[in-house]
Amino acid sequence: MADEPRRIYWDACVFLSYINGIPARLGPIEELLNQARGGQVELLTSSLSQAEVAFADIEKAQGKLDPNVEQMIDDLWRPGSSPVKTVEFYDLIGLEARDLMRQGIAQGWGSLKSGRCHAPSHREADGSRRDAYLR
Repeated sequence: MADEPRRIYWDACVFLSYINGIPARLGPIEELLNQARGGQVELLTSSLSQAEVAFADIEKAQGKLDPNVEQMIDDLWRPGSSPVKTVEFYDLIGLEARDLMRQGIAQGWGSLKSGRCHAPSHREADGSRRDAYLR
């Protein structure tokens, strides 16, 4: 019996690095996307990422949307051909994420906004590795 592919959980910031073409990150991201398309790894993210990955930095800076960027984003989530599987963001994950955000304040970690939402999703997905980039 073949081994199951390694499961890697990506926060939305990984997809944003891809969409924004961050040179230092683009190569490894594209390699893992290709490996996911080939079934060598399984890429997972929260369904929340679909809302977080809405535009590229250049679109925001220029105040103008680019249909090519939108196509690139859509290709990440297209049912049937997406290299990424989503973990449903449901009430219990939301409550756990809120508790983590509150704990972060009490521990002096500061607020990471929706980034804390990905920790419970990662656990739910049973990912062996979690990739995130801090901006």
